[in-house]
Amino acid sequence: MKKKREQNSLFFYFYNMKVAVISFFTAFRTFLGSHGKHILFTSLFYSLWLVMRYAGSADFELVHFKGRMISNATFNALDIQARVSLFYNSLAIFLLALFVFGLVAYGFHKLRNGILNSAENKIVNYSSFAGIIYFLFRIFGFEVTDGLEFVFFLHKLMPVAALIGIFIRRKEIPVSVYTIILTLSASLYFFVSDILILNGSGTGPDFWIVSFIIGLLLIITTNLFFGTQIPLIVQKTEIIVYSLVPLAFAPFASLLKDEIFLIFKGKGMDVAPTPIFICIWIILIAIIFFRYKRISKNVTKQNQLSFTSLVGKSYFPLFIFSIVSYTFYSHYFLRESMQDMFEPANHYLPIMEFSKWGTVPVIEKFNSHVLSDIVFSGIYAFFNDIKVNDLELYDFLHHTFMAILYYYLIRVLTRSPYIALYVILFFPFYYALCPYEHAFAALGIVVFYKILEEKQTIRNYILLFSTLVFLILWRIDVGFPCLLILPPILFYYHFNSSSFRINFKTMFKALAITGIVFSGITIIISALRGVNLFAKVPYILNYISSAQTYGYTSTGDANMASYKMHYYIFPVCVALIFIYMLIKFRELSKTKPQRLAFLALMVICGYYFINFQRGLVRHSFIERIDSLVSSFIYIILAGSVFIFLYKQKGYVKTVLVVLVLFFSLLNYKLPSVNGSVSVFETTMSKLLKPVTNLDTLKSRTIISFTGDSKLNDKKEVISFLNHNLKENETFIDFTNTSLLYFYTGKPTPSYFYQNPICSHNDWLQDKFIEDLKDYNTPYLLFDFVKGPNHMDEVPNNFRHYRMAEYFYKTFEPDTIIEEVRIWRRINSTAHKSKQDTITDRSVRRYKKYELVKLPYIWGNFDSKGDEKKLYRHKDTATISSYYSRLQRIPLLDKSSGNTLLLKLKNLSDKDHTLSLFFGSVQKNDWSVIKFTVLKSEATLNYAIRISACYSWIHEDVNHFWMTAEEENKVKLEEVIFTKGN
Repeated sequence: MKKKREQNSLFFYFYNMKVAVISFFTAFRTFLGSHGKHILFTSLFYSLWLVMRYAGSADFELVHFKGRMISNATFNALDIQARVSLFYNSLAIFLLALFVFGLVAYGFHKLRNGILNSAENKIVNYSSFAGIIYFLFRIFGFEVTDGLEFVFFLHKLMPVAALIGIFIRRKEIPVSVYTIILTLSASLYFFVSDILILNGSGTGPDFWIVSFIIGLLLIITTNLFFGTQIPLIVQKTEIIVYSLVPLAFAPFASLLKDEIFLIFKGKGMDVAPTPIFICIWIILIAIIFFRYKRISKNVTKQNQLSFTSLVGKSYFPLFIFSIVSYTFYSHYFLRESMQDMFEPANHYLPIMEFSKWGTVPVIEKFNSHVLSDIVFSGIYAFFNDIKVNDLELYDFLHHTFMAILYYYLIRVLTRSPYIALYVILFFPFYYALCPYEHAFAALGIVVFYKILEEKQTIRNYILLFSTLVFLILWRIDVGFPCLLILPPILFYYHFNSSSFRINFKTMFKALAITGIVFSGITIIISALRGVNLFAKVPYILNYISSAQTYGYTSTGDANMASYKMHYYIFPVCVALIFIYMLIKFRELSKTKPQRLAFLALMVICGYYFINFQRGLVRHSFIERIDSLVSSFIYIILAGSVFIFLYKQKGYVKTVLVVLVLFFSLLNYKLPSVNGSVSVFETTMSKLLKPVTNLDTLKSRTIISFTGDSKLNDKKEVISFLNHNLKENETFIDFTNTSLLYFYTGKPTPSYFYQNPICSHNDWLQDKFIEDLKDYNTPYLLFDFVKGPNHMDEVPNNFRHYRMAEYFYKTFEPDTIIEEVRIWRRINSTAHKSKQDTITDRSVRRYKKYELVKLPYIWGNFDSKGDEKKLYRHKDTATISSYYSRLQRIPLLDKSSGNTLLLKLKNLSDKDHTLSLFFGSVQKNDWSVIKFTVLKSEATLNYAIRISACYSWIHEDVNHFWMTAEEENKVKLEEVIFTKGN
């Protein structure tokens, strides 16, 4: 009986255990199904962290030699079994860790119901998702050390915040308030750092320690007041939170303190940084006080203050503005060299001429990148005056405004300020994802949306039209696509939206007012400057029609996978996305946030197609860059996921977007994303650097001479021009080194700051010559003895043949300085060199030209042609590979230039290179032009603007002869010399 009772007892024991286990796992499975999302990313993150720690400590050294199994691995003491074990052990650790973390979470859930749904746990869980992405980056070799440190920072702070809440608060603190606390903690670090640095610290304090302490103090304070159940205290606390937005300005205040000090120092004013720092913070505190008073009066009119809206619209934008500015600001330039004398002219010349002569940039004279190249340089010049090579110091603001605009665009597409902040500050592929060239297009989207969602007032339409004008003035290649895409979308909404119809009367009134205002401004400037600015419009129109001028032969290596994606696959993808949006217009734009996201994606898709022409003209894969051919492509691909799958969970869409971006950016981005770091990583690396002693900084530009590098290699040329040019004189640059005008302090004798390349057609060349009457130009920089005398392999004298012919008649070679041939205007009183250093050998530099297929184009497709024939001679000779007989050239009228027209027939089945020699038999001095004779069964015309050659104008040219690649493969049928048009 006793034995039977023991058996029954044992049976019930195991039975109860079985029931308990089954009950536990049932409850556990139910828990995971209902609350698993609250711990999903946290458990995954730490499971992966354990696996990576374990894998990182693995040792494959062979220490056991069982069975004497010998292989290549044995030869190198590599333990294959250890490598196999690593994989399966890692898998086991991962699965076990997931289970353990699930059990721990289940225990916390049982211990305190609702803890997993708390704001603190949400922050830990979703920051863990960011950490998982960082692990993915690490696998591919990207630096995310500080990004991961920030994840761990949150995982330390939030549990402490939860404990504080258990003992102090009576009311749940939302995620948005914690976000504000974290933003203020990071911002106020710079306040603490400045105080320590101003008191003699050589480096700033540890970012993580200071931010943790500030965050802890703010959390305690928030719990004490926000967590109370007294309505008045809660309301006052909410008002304070709204009022503290200016504190996010603290990182910018730090650099502002230094910059104001340097501005005063540059002007010889002895002002210490400490008083500046105090004044800045007094202003910030005053702004906080006035915000508090204003919000206190208006808060009663509101139902509830929205902290989520405050985070997305105030704290995050201001923090991004401040932290990005701080990150990319520099007290000075470390300049290795300044040998590019062409492109920087876009920056320097407009500022210099406005400062010295009041020349209004863009309107009175034109630079290629218009306001985008001169606004921030102009601000620098206003505060610091113009100093050599310093004008680009404020260009860090390009990064700032780019970050702000992309933050708004991504926030609109994702409807999440947190994702937008993560992309801008913490995403290593940020620069690849958000090309700086197109950022300002987002401004057009924001303004355009006001018309669709708000009242169609004259003010809003004026704002829209003014924004379009501004975008064109900012960068033509940004404003032009916006100008072409926004009006069609406006009409699309008019005909397809059930809630929007264009108020044409209001729109046309606003358009008229905008036109009158801008015309009035132009008239006023014209009157003040004594220049008819409306007469400059044809210059701009001719400049814009420049695709053929700047085009490359190739758009890149067509065999590259990335080339095929960007030129074939991505355009099809964007077209399908755009078409699907048009079809699903009503379904995809039901709610207000969805409508804004829909509009943003539609605009950037249209922008993508209009801007695609840049990649077909010049800025393409041949330059190893894709952002100018496929603008916004990665944002389009990511944004379409958020819009088309709007019913899916946020984390599901985010996972899909991460996968899309990883696949596309890693495989098809040019330049490669290898080595990319986030803004935050850059910020942290800057915080670790020693603080610059501004008192010892004598120059804003520090030049580092390494090897043979120099600030510029034209010092003697600059010295010659400065010494020999009078106050009212300038010079003509024909060498594409426009920055010489800046170094000599002379105005550019043209409507364009960059010449000759901008005067790219006949009309502009004629206008250049005509406008020279307004300038006194005794000297001409014609070309280099060695080095490039062309842009894109096209000789300057043939690309700009009208200008060259004018120079041949009005200038004469004078001297060579630093391998620059300097010509002097004929009959000028300007200094003439005592010894003519331009020798016959040097002049030969003007005698060899390779025109490839240009003569064929000129001879067969020139719409103007040269009608007046000066000399005509028919011939039936075939051209030898060595020598063809001399053809005599009679005396011709060279006053307006000449064109040589050759009628040639290619007798072979391939193209041939023909060399045309012309010169003087008596002097045995010949110039040569090489060009291609195309295979064709018919006789073709080949025209050469022969007067573009210096020797044709200035030497006794009386004969010509030709040679071909092969014997008797090209037949000459007729020779015609014409008078140039």
